[in-house]
Amino acid sequence: MSQVSSVTAFGNYLVNTREARLTGPRDLLNELTLNTYLFAEMAKGKDGGVAVQSGTEISDTVKISPFSNSRNYAPGDNRTTTRGATDKRIFVPWRFTETDRPYTEAEIDLNEGDEFTQFKNLEASLMTDLHTDHLNFCEASLWAKPDATAMENRNAGVNLPQYSIPCFVTESGGVPPTNTGAWTTLAQINPSTEVNWRSKVATYDSANPDDPNNGLFAAFDNIMPQLDYMVPGGYEKYIENDNLKALKILTNLDGLNLFQSLLRSGNDQTRAGPQDPSYGKPVFKGIPIDYISTLDTAELDETGAVVGTATVAPTAGTYQSQAYPAGKPRFFFVNARYLKIVFHRKHMMRETDPIHGGVSQRDTMSVFVESWWNLFPKSRRRHGIIRPAA
Repeated sequence: MSQVSSVTAFGNYLVNTREARLTGPRDLLNELTLNTYLFAEMAKGKDGGVAVQSGTEISDTVKISPFSNSRNYAPGDNRTTTRGATDKRIFVPWRFTETDRPYTEAEIDLNEGDEFTQFKNLEASLMTDLHTDHLNFCEASLWAKPDATAMENRNAGVNLPQYSIPCFVTESGGVPPTNTGAWTTLAQINPSTEVNWRSKVATYDSANPDDPNNGLFAAFDNIMPQLDYMVPGGYEKYIENDNLKALKILTNLDGLNLFQSLLRSGNDQTRAGPQDPSYGKPVFKGIPIDYISTLDTAELDETGAVVGTATVAPTAGTYQSQAYPAGKPRFFFVNARYLKIVFHRKHMMRETDPIHGGVSQRDTMSVFVESWWNLFPKSRRRHGIIRPAA
């Protein structure tokens, strides 16, 4: 009878204990985690991710191009009926993310202790590394600098990145900055010609953020009504009713501290507690201001963006290859009902069985985690950003 090697035995242990595996790091202190994870929140829940079984691309149809033939008339007039093309098709390609961790026969056989304890300790270390790495990569992808050549490419190719939130929530309302490629369309729709395919923008005076007319709170007052779409009574069948239940306000640590500082300055009206200068979860119109740690370092600082009008196309700015400077934070308004993580039902954070390294690595096996996903914009005008005026 041939003897089962330690590599195979440990592989069997991984497979057999998978369902009972804890999501935390067990007895290991995991200092590789981020402070915040928007990806995990967006990928779950009623207003989060959407699972798709198949399809060469992720696509949907939206009504975006206005057309009207409404008019007054005199009874008996001759009519020529017309119907405009109001629909546009959104196309988003699949993207593929994977993470691996190998282990060797020597790691198992050269460690002391009984086999079960040995397997448990190695599994805890291996799987914590694997899943933390994968989740951190996906989180960074949500805030990656836009890349027109790669992200707008409809080929489901190897090594092409997912769309990121800054692709669809821009400081001009139109396409991302000019130094990220020759943007013409976003998800195959042109915001220069399609007014309803633009995100909302409000600005504040970063030199005087407490100014009642041009300060930060004034910018919040300005942008919130632009993101709220009311449904006339009796028209619920024809018009989307949102109520902003899934709206998220996202900023970096500087932005959170600025918002709380302004609250403190008016704390005779906005006190959190009798002697508490902090605000456990500051809100605006009941919506929490959420800290996103990735925005502390993401190189998304932009200058020169100009917001468009109904007749003038927006002008994209230029990225400065640095994170947002102190005193000039941005506040992203992301409605999770209309900007979704779409993933394949069979391939989202899927952990493979151990895979043998073959002849070239006969004493090595590897475990992979894979995700097939992308960021899908059902709308752009339901998202926005607050940025410094200059």
